[in-house]
Amino acid sequence: YHTTPINYLIRLRIQHACDLMRRTDRTITQIAYDVGFRDGNYFFRQFKKTTGQSARAFRQDAIRTERV
Repeated sequence: YHTTPINYLIRLRIQHACDLMRRTDRTITQIAYDVGFRDGNYFFRQFKKTTGQSARAFRQDAIRTERV
């Protein structure tokens, strides 16, 4: 990857958060803390920057996909 170490770490944390959003009922804020973010707002901004959608929209899509 052509990325900085911090951006790599953020991407790994976001990927782990996506997995937890699919598999658990924990709140998004709890998941943010679980994966290593200490500021919920920073998590939400980085999530949208990394995935192109909000964490809430991601979870709703994951739930909708799971039901199909």
